[in-house]
Amino acid sequence: MNRGSSLMSVEALYTDVISARGLYHTVQGVSFEIGQGEILGIVGESGCGKSMTAKSILRLNQEDKTFYQGKVLYHTEDGVLDLLKLSKKEMSQLRGQKIAMVSQNPMEAFDPLYTVGDQIEEMLCYHKKMGKKEALEETEKLLEQVGIFPGKTRRKQYPHEFSGGMLQRAAIGMMISCGPRLLIADEPTTALDVTMQSQILSLLKKLRDDTGMSILLITHNFGVVAEVCDRVCVMYAGKIVESGNVEEIFACPKHPYTKALIQSIPRAGSEGRRLQTIPGTPPALNKPMGGCGFAMRCSCAQEQCKNGSIPVKTDSESHWYRCVKEW
Repeated sequence: MNRGSSLMSVEALYTDVISARGLYHTVQGVSFEIGQGEILGIVGESGCGKSMTAKSILRLNQEDKTFYQGKVLYHTEDGVLDLLKLSKKEMSQLRGQKIAMVSQNPMEAFDPLYTVGDQIEEMLCYHKKMGKKEALEETEKLLEQVGIFPGKTRRKQYPHEFSGGMLQRAAIGMMISCGPRLLIADEPTTALDVTMQSQILSLLKKLRDDTGMSILLITHNFGVVAEVCDRVCVMYAGKIVESGNVEEIFACPKHPYTKALIQSIPRAGSEGRRLQTIPGTPPALNKPMGGCGFAMRCSCAQEQCKNGSIPVKTDSESHWYRCVKEW
């Protein structure tokens, strides 16, 4: 269940991207809602459209080669903004200040020629109109808020002087510096070891609890979803195939793809057993696709799955899935 009223709702979002290999239908009719103070996970294999969905929300794709349809409605104190209709200048002002994004590679967030502190201070001066001294003090507090001590010393260091985990913490600190109401975390733990992954996830939960910030967490790891998310959307081939509360999805997954992802998670006590895998690969998104995109990899597929209309079925008020079969 949502912790609060709706903060952002994505309605029938389509994103088509022109490339050298043709037109890619990367996001195909995606709809979901994020409540205030909620952590929503989007999970799926690489190439299923998770990151493209996040980039489409903030319009970070190359605009002259990208076509959007649908609505991305952001709820403010003064009304509702459709992010797909805002000007480039309006989007620039909104990024970082209202909605921020942390990528899986923290080096992408920092310029190696400037200190970490200088770059966080620049965000504060630009978006919050702080003076140099005030921004410097706030930067030290932010670094310590995300677990980098002592902030006074660390702010003077360059990105290459931070470990991968510390740099990811600094990137999160920079993204939350302007107090965004929504943080998009795109695979924030992929490049980190297991211990550091746990620390980053704990940090995200703490930030949510302390500030009331909503988080859209993109991952391929269902274990991460189980640890931090309130709700989850399972994405495959540019579409959401199942959505529900985390407890519902783990207790009673309905879509064959969701079941396969959960079964592929290594479990304690399974030493010596063969790991479960999903045969085949996701379909190319630059070709027409009828029916269910998972049909060619699904052992339960019927003829209607390959070419027919796929109905949306509800298991509860908050749990729905797209599948021909009744589970």
